[in-house]
Amino acid sequence: MDSNSQVLTSVRFLQAGYCTQSGRLAGSSERGRIRFYAVFLCIEHPVHGLSLIDTGYSPLFFEATQRFPGRLYRCLTPVHLSEHHDARGCLLAAGIDPDAVRRIFVTHYHADHVAGLHCFPQAEFICRHEPLLSLQQQSTLQQVRHGFLKDLLPTDFAERATMLADQQFVSGTGLL
Repeated sequence: MDSNSQVLTSVRFLQAGYCTQSGRLAGSSERGRIRFYAVFLCIEHPVHGLSLIDTGYSPLFFEATQRFPGRLYRCLTPVHLSEHHDARGCLLAAGIDPDAVRRIFVTHYHADHVAGLHCFPQAEFICRHEPLLSLQQQSTLQQVRHGFLKDLLPTDFAERATMLADQQFVSGTGLL
């Protein structure tokens, strides 16, 4: 293996919005609302190019939550977009060409992780198969209960995804 393939050029932490939640509902002793930032990572590698880990929120979240039951998601965790609106805008503001993103690692399917996938129409998705399959077999209301909004996945998600089996992961890191 070429030694350069193991060297990262850079890892950047970026933020594409946040949601708020009651401190009590979030299991905190804090009163009032707590912010949960939609952080995603941008990794530049000399051989493998530009990759992201998750994508944060985007305006598509508001389209996907206009009607019931998705509207419940929006009401329980109000979303606020970053000044750059989505991962693509955040990358541009950081001086990174968003069209250079080759792949996106999807850690799980909550809106704050997948709402910006559509911003990268050429990227490959690397994700876990079993959690997605489980979510797809549920009713729309059950999906929303689990933080999944199917309309956030690009229509060609399955064709662009490399699905990894759960055996390839550490025990105890199942469906989120």
